[in-house]
Amino acid sequence: MEESEFSFRTLAVLPEQLKNSSDKEFLVKREKDKLLFFIRLPNNLWVEIGIPLREILRHLPTDGSILNDIADKVPVGILLFREKVVYSNDFLEKLLEKSREAIINSPVSEVLPKEIGKRLKKLLSREGVEKRLTIKWIGPLESPSGVKRTVLIIASSAELREEITGIAFLFDITAEKYFLEKMEDIYSYDVVTELPNFRKALEFIENLKRQQKKFLVGIVDINNFYVVNDSLGIETGDKVLKKFAEVRSLDLTK
Repeated sequence: MEESEFSFRTLAVLPEQLKNSSDKEFLVKREKDKLLFFIRLPNNLWVEIGIPLREILRHLPTDGSILNDIADKVPVGILLFREKVVYSNDFLEKLLEKSREAIINSPVSEVLPKEIGKRLKKLLSREGVEKRLTIKWIGPLESPSGVKRTVLIIASSAELREEITGIAFLFDITAEKYFLEKMEDIYSYDVVTELPNFRKALEFIENLKRQQKKFLVGIVDINNFYVVNDSLGIETGDKVLKKFAEVRSLDLTK
């Protein structure tokens, strides 16, 4: 856990610029470098929750430009909870494949992943509120029907009507994770031979060194390969390289 910059307050009415959307129960507004979430509770009281964008971005892989505008691209689930859930939004119903009635009043430890559940007691303590502690977790979330998603969860707590209340944001980053994994493949493997490239080889060697394992590095060169490219064309040269890589790979596995 660590300190965070969540803002959390109750509102009797919505800000002027959002009044046209007052019939909704969940609104998101981007304000400079912060996301503001407006949640309407059953008693018509609005809660405004602010979270810095960097809190989201710095806990995701940062080498993908797709994350630059995460506020507009990623669905968000919202939970307010004490020992039990007191509020959930529509997206959470879809994410968990449960009705809102089934989610609300459920023990929060049964709704959030076990890794988070173990730390909720401290989060919901007076110390947790005063230190503005936050829990951040990225991992797989499997729905009852077997659909697997990658979810980023950021949770904190605050005092709401003299009672400590937890706040959890659930970001579905499945598409972003898939994109970044594909980008990793592109940057780590040769497009012609589909073998690990120099960057991936160095990563592999560093891993072996950390494990203090013995290894051997060999270098293979094809003499005068330029003759193939010059006389038969680059496409033929690529086919030769690919076939050579396949044969060498088979030899090494014997």
